Amino acid sequence: MCPNCVHKAQNTTPPITTVPSTETTTEEAEENEEIILLPSFVDRFYNTLESRYSILVFEPIYEYNADYAAGIVFEQDIPEGTEVSSGTVITLKVSKGPDAVALPDYLGKKVKDYTKELEELGIRYETEKEETTEFKKNYVVRCDKEVGDMIKISEDETVTVYYAVAPEKSEAETEAPTEENQPEQSEE
Repeated sequence: MCPNCVHKAQNTTPPITTVPSTETTTEEAEENEEIILLPSFVDRFYNTLESRYSILVFEPIYEYNADYAAGIVFEQDIPEGTEVSSGTVITLKVSKGPDAVALPDYLGKKVKDYTKELEELGIRYETEKEETTEFKKNYVVRCDKEVGDMIKISEDETVTVYYAVAPEKSEAETEAPTEENQPEQSEE
């Protein structure tokens, strides 16, 4: 080999391309960083990305989006196909689901089952007892909103759920009979 010549055949390792904004040399990049071609994270569940792409740093921004289910990424700040190095911060917009949902029907449902359904939909609620003999104990009697009304989750709109409890007995019904409160018997 001549001292003034460089033979391209001797260098068989292709250079690693770094992100244009970094000023590292190819050797430094090989030693310290891993370069990846960024995939699309759109339409993926956010909670699975951090473990799968542990060399990247994700910064989620949660927003209501009626077009995507809760937990699904709908936008990323660095486009798919961009080469990035390990430690790159990727900002992702993650759906909180729709900003309003229809109030579900409560007919024939126990308060614990109905409130669980409201929680799953992201609807805030409070419960109130309502004395009645027309419904079974702990069943939903009514709500302060109509079934099918759109509840604005994004504005923390709250629904009051009224559920059945037995009416309290009056004092006269609960007293034990005594001589004083016994009905008078007629003497015949």
